[in-house]
Amino acid sequence: MKIFENEELVLIRYSNMFGYDTILEHKKIIDKLGYCYFGKVGKKTSTSHLKSLMSSNIPKIILKSKNEAYLCIVEDIIFETPNNGYPDYYKEELFKKNNYPSMYYKITKIIKIDKSILTNFVVKSSLNPLPLALQQSMTSQLLIMSENNIDIKEEK
Repeated sequence: MKIFENEELVLIRYSNMFGYDTILEHKKIIDKLGYCYFGKVGKKTSTSHLKSLMSSNIPKIILKSKNEAYLCIVEDIIFETPNNGYPDYYKEELFKKNNYPSMYYKITKIIKIDKSILTNFVVKSSLNPLPLALQQSMTSQLLIMSENNIDIKEEK
């Protein structure tokens, strides 16, 4: 997998809430269906950021937790709750509590990446280095841009 110089991605922060391993639960769905929906709780990603993301030949997002980062291939984005394709815990922990995601990224691949790769990115709006922006900001999502070509090694 390759990320190209000046390619724009959306970085979304997530946490392993409710006692579930967020990434593992989404990977299980991909293994079963070939895709999964990652629900973005809270504010929607801006239209301009989505246009930048989806203009890429292979749209990608980075899911970032406190300790880990994952590169995800995005096939589509929807704004209504899908009928299936999301982890079961969404029903109990989100839907039953009337906490519906504002949007869903349809993901076809999730690849663990070394967090050091994040040093190759800047925040698109400010051109500040991504690691600095992550330390200084509590925002849940950022439009980022790669400063270099990056080869991502996929786990076997």
